[in-house]
Amino acid sequence: MTRTLFLFLFIAVLASCDDGDIIVTSFDFEDADLSLCGEGTTKVLYKTNNDDIFESISLSFEDNDFTGEELGVITIDLNTSNQLVYRTFDNSITGSSYFCNEIPPTSPRVLQEFVSTNGGTATLTTTAIPDTEDEDGDGLTNDEENEDSQQDTDGDGILDYQDIDDDGDNVPTSAELGNTPDTMLLDTDEDGDPDYLDPDDDNDGIPTKNEDEDMDGNPRNDIGANSIARFKDVNETESFDVPEEVNIENTYTVVFRTLVRLTNLTFSGQDIQAIQGTYDLGILEVPDVEITIEGN
Repeated sequence: MTRTLFLFLFIAVLASCDDGDIIVTSFDFEDADLSLCGEGTTKVLYKTNNDDIFESISLSFEDNDFTGEELGVITIDLNTSNQLVYRTFDNSITGSSYFCNEIPPTSPRVLQEFVSTNGGTATLTTTAIPDTEDEDGDGLTNDEENEDSQQDTDGDGILDYQDIDDDGDNVPTSAELGNTPDTMLLDTDEDGDPDYLDPDDDNDGIPTKNEDEDMDGNPRNDIGANSIARFKDVNETESFDVPEEVNIENTYTVVFRTLVRLTNLTFSGQDIQAIQGTYDLGILEVPDVEITIEGN
């Protein structure tokens, strides 16, 4: 069973101006938004709290490539190089100043520190979610492009709700909706398939992308004898061998989310209640990441 991490510590505060007061803290990570520091080998994921008690929890680990912007799962063995550390301080803490500098500031002062012992595991699972209701910006919402069913009309590996050219015909979806997409989608050949999902818009047997006479990856600027675009004219049936490298570029924006899960976690420190089991530490979120894929 996975649980949210509640950290219960009984801390004897040894500040010179007190007499060893006992403080009980419950650091609730249920809604923890993690932050990331580190551009080299050592990375730090951290969370701070300045409500009632000044405290932080951080996971430092060795990884050259982790940025939070790549899909996948990373498993980290907790040891002397990869550690989860809980600290309390004598004053409020700013996470970026404390964790993102090579030499931490002298203030606030650490009152107590607890470090994970060897044997536990941290698992970082990074996924991507839509950045907006219309992730590919084509004029259709993610729901209208069947996000839940993972629809990929042209089979290019890019789901329709992330694909600026759903049918792969080199005419952007936004240019194939017509003037009244809310009430009636454009269907040039009236075959029941709207143009944005029809790889042969005029039903002349020639794929729209191959009715590109100048082979520049844009069938819309190739005008036939009847003064309309070839791909809209059933009488224009000449096919051109358009190279793949001129296919239109696909760009969309996502939010990357990394869930940090701790397994078999234990701490070493003074007067600490044992912590064992599987816990979700929190989530690192990286918004507004632009993904570009060359061609379809």
